[in-house]
Amino acid sequence: MRGPKAEKKSPSRLRHSPRPVVFAIETQMHLSIRPAHQGELGKVMNQSNGAVIPASTRVMTDKQRLLCTTALAGAILLAGLWAGTVHADDIAAAQMKAPAQPQPLPQTEAADQAQADRTVTLDLPTQNLSAALVAFSNATGIDIVFDGQVPADKQAPALKGEMTAATALNRLLSGTGITWTFSDAKTVALSTPKQTGERITLGTVSVEGAAPRDPGRTEGTNSYTGSQVTVGSKTSVSVREVPQSVSVVTRQKIEDRNYTGLQDAMKETTGMTVGRFDSAGYFTEIYGRGFPADSFLLDGAQVEHDGNLAISFDAAIYDRFEVLRGPAGLFQGNGEPGSSINLVRKHAERNLHAKASATAGSWETYRGEADVNAPLVDSGRVRTRFVALYDDRKSYIDIVGANKFLGYGTLEVDLTDETTLSVGATYQKINAVLDQGLPAYADGTLPNVDRSTFTGADWNSQDLTSQDVFVEVKHRFDNGGHAQLVARTYDRTMLYRGARASGAINAATGDFNVQKLEFGKYENSFSVDGYTTLPFEFMGQQHNLVVGGDYRDFIEQRTSFSSTNGFTSNIFAPTHNFSNPVYGESKGTKSEEEQFGTYGQLRIKPLNRWTMIFGGRATWWQAKTASQVQNVSGEFTPYVATVVDLTNEISAYGSYASIFKPQSNTTSAGEFLDPRTGNQYEVGLKGEFMDGRLVAHAAAFRINDENRAITDPSDSNFSIATGKVRSQGVEFEVSGSPLSNWEMVSGYAYTFTEYLEANDGDEGSAFAAYTPKHSANIWARYTFPDGTLSGLSLAGGGNWRSRFYSDDSGVRFTEDGYVTVSAQIGYRLNDHFSGTFTVDNLLDETYFEKVSGSSRQNFYGAPRSFMFNFRGTF
Repeated sequence: MRGPKAEKKSPSRLRHSPRPVVFAIETQMHLSIRPAHQGELGKVMNQSNGAVIPASTRVMTDKQRLLCTTALAGAILLAGLWAGTVHADDIAAAQMKAPAQPQPLPQTEAADQAQADRTVTLDLPTQNLSAALVAFSNATGIDIVFDGQVPADKQAPALKGEMTAATALNRLLSGTGITWTFSDAKTVALSTPKQTGERITLGTVSVEGAAPRDPGRTEGTNSYTGSQVTVGSKTSVSVREVPQSVSVVTRQKIEDRNYTGLQDAMKETTGMTVGRFDSAGYFTEIYGRGFPADSFLLDGAQVEHDGNLAISFDAAIYDRFEVLRGPAGLFQGNGEPGSSINLVRKHAERNLHAKASATAGSWETYRGEADVNAPLVDSGRVRTRFVALYDDRKSYIDIVGANKFLGYGTLEVDLTDETTLSVGATYQKINAVLDQGLPAYADGTLPNVDRSTFTGADWNSQDLTSQDVFVEVKHRFDNGGHAQLVARTYDRTMLYRGARASGAINAATGDFNVQKLEFGKYENSFSVDGYTTLPFEFMGQQHNLVVGGDYRDFIEQRTSFSSTNGFTSNIFAPTHNFSNPVYGESKGTKSEEEQFGTYGQLRIKPLNRWTMIFGGRATWWQAKTASQVQNVSGEFTPYVATVVDLTNEISAYGSYASIFKPQSNTTSAGEFLDPRTGNQYEVGLKGEFMDGRLVAHAAAFRINDENRAITDPSDSNFSIATGKVRSQGVEFEVSGSPLSNWEMVSGYAYTFTEYLEANDGDEGSAFAAYTPKHSANIWARYTFPDGTLSGLSLAGGGNWRSRFYSDDSGVRFTEDGYVTVSAQIGYRLNDHFSGTFTVDNLLDETYFEKVSGSSRQNFYGAPRSFMFNFRGTF
């Protein structure tokens, strides 16, 4: 809902006064004058020109590491509570010592919070900060008083749509170091963290809105485009400043599309492909530009993982997903060259607010979420946030279903104006009955059966428990730079018991073999990442240097049991009541990977519109199993790029990025193969249009992945590193608000992959046939602004995938492509409550979402489904 309209007032004239005066911005951009209190410092913002005129090599055992992490977390918790107490005492003491002087009318914390949480409707273009503050005041009727200097060259981002006053102020003041406070119901006071002389006394209200901890925050913006990202750079920069293709899945898009996990979002993200390994999609593999996505970051810090288990946390705890396509070796180290995904969690904020939602839908889907943020002291310097959810649902596939519980909590403490400590933890538990997909015929024909067909046993089960704990310290420097250190540990435990298809369908009878299986896995990861950003000025231009290092340790233990008593089922009438075997003991396998790296990135501006970026990383990597140890020492990963601002709206860029990937294959001499090397060349255009409300980009890329293991022609038991593959293509994406009250995101990708050097018969064929050559997606929403339809929104979109296939033992299994369409109607009852009704696969298209081979893991896409969601904001 839009905020209340500002009253029209007659312009005031500047009058001489024998007493000092404070000038505040009023609606219609006129100046109001009120007598200053004793000791106040005045400022005036001139409406005509927007100027502000002043009046004044870890070696630790698992047990040691756990003890250190626990001790550090405990110490920070105690420090946070102590700091909160000290800050509260300091504020009270300062108020007692302050000389008596006139005060604004007292205002309760609840009233102050209500003003910060008040919803306003804005349509502000990108402009200098002074002008943006004038426009904000004009649109909201909120007076602004300032006792510092507004940076003359600071550009404020465009603000479009409904958001809270606090969100708008945080976005406008991002990166300035300026804080804000509601001094009364109609006045916001701005101040700088460090000043000389006496600070303005603002009364009993002490809740301040610091320059936001996360400048790229999308929650509360109601937008489908992100303003700033950290993926591809440790610093927060605009999407235009990243010389590679970047997509941002915002909080608004997550909520509008009812995403429950990263895999849901990636299905509708430009250039990305999702392949699932189970019927519920909890175990999935994500691909970017034809390569598996194995680079996942949490709040910008790399997390070691084993593919699908690392992305299992529910989307409820995240503010956004940032997707960088192409190699990310500069900050990642070893990995695949296709993409890097940064999952940015929700942070604790200074203001009190809460959200709740309830969802009900097809196949007995029920879900509830709660999100509560609260300051623990009046100043907001100690604050916390908790997210909890319960999700219970069945499936369009018979017998399949799952329930999920998640709890996430974080505590943030401002120990000083410049230093913030954060601790947090996430716990998630999933209990599911899963299926591993349909078998197919040996000649490549896919089964033509009901989409509800289940091929497992009725006692199939899978339990997945995930835990994550982090500690983070961030210090901000006066020159705009910062230093950050984050330590994180996570544990994943998974146990699967069930029956699955294990062989081709008999064309004459429809029978297929079934395998009984128990499989267990435990993962533990510990990581530390520390870096410093150092902005500096040289020859009249601003430049920035990032230096840092990271350490990661990943341990995986596996157990697997396979029943020798196979049995037969029939694809047209599957049997589910098979005996549940008892398995014996298994020692299993254990492996460990360690990586340490140092990195640096220099962004320089030879000219005002020209930026050059140079980077490099040195990586030391080791992998250990019970029988072998593999090492990579000092592997260097270079990076170079350039960005040229062609106009105020359009930038052109070019980049070279690289990465390496160790291989476990060995030569006939018994030595490990050299690592694979992935190199990408990318050029493109990026633009911000409609005063920054609309973001677009176009890119062309080529990735060469070399030194791949192929069979040694002289001895098939060994390998040689002469394989080479290529992925190349183009991508287009548009996101944001093309017209008033519209939000949309759309994208198209053409991806061509092929073997350049491979074993006989493979050269010239696609190495990533599961990635369609053509893919496109669109989603758009229109909100009626006023009149009888005010509060109503209509949305819709679709996804297109061209032909893709899988080769299995010389036989091709093909899906010829598909289009799915979705639609949604929403209504906002008032400032607090809203609801949506969504229909996915509106045309009830029947298609295979994944094809694999004759044995199993061929999955139909979901039929038409309905989802109702009701949300409340408090």
